[in-house]
Amino acid sequence: VRYVHMPAIELRLVWLLLLALGLPLLLAWFCYRGHAEYTVAPSRRRTWGAIVLASFAGATALGATWAAAASVAEVWREPRQLNVAFMLADVLLGRGLSPASAYMLVYSALLLLCIGVGVLYYEGILPIIAPRGTTLVLQTLGLALLGLVLVCSFLGSALAFSRGGPIDRWWETSGPGYLTPALLAGLISFALTTACARALAIAILPSMRRSEKLPVVVVETLAPA
Repeated sequence: VRYVHMPAIELRLVWLLLLALGLPLLLAWFCYRGHAEYTVAPSRRRTWGAIVLASFAGATALGATWAAAASVAEVWREPRQLNVAFMLADVLLGRGLSPASAYMLVYSALLLLCIGVGVLYYEGILPIIAPRGTTLVLQTLGLALLGLVLVCSFLGSALAFSRGGPIDRWWETSGPGYLTPALLAGLISFALTTACARALAIAILPSMRRSEKLPVVVVETLAPA
């Protein structure tokens, strides 16, 4: 049996890229091939369950993308802290928290934030701007724009009120030219994963309402390029 010997950084990068790129692309491929959609409107429980599951998948892709960006910088021998989650954990570590508590708190907050973004978009914004629904491409764009607004609001306020603080030093040492592509890549990965995972989850999750019909139809959700 032959074993593939690969440095730890490269091996970690491969696994992170499988999550950051493979997960959203796989879900998009399933949606492109066509997914099962119920002929009647899904129940509220099914819709909320789909949003929670999709947000969990989106948070996974988001964290993996940021971690992959940091690993790419290490491979290029230009180590920079491009992982926002690690940066926030370092801030908590500086305040006396243990490593386990700091990382658990950061990733729990990230998951809750992703769920909040999904609920806000699909239950608050999308019914207003598109009452009859819209394509997955536009859903992905809307989620990415909403995430970008939230990230810019957080970073703008943090940099304005923490002159010389850990976030300000992180922004200067990592470099906006490196952080901006990493942040955008993470948001796109999150948006695509969440939109596709929600569409598939609504079709796959079991019925929560007795009056829902079982027959399904197959519809195309993404137009070929």
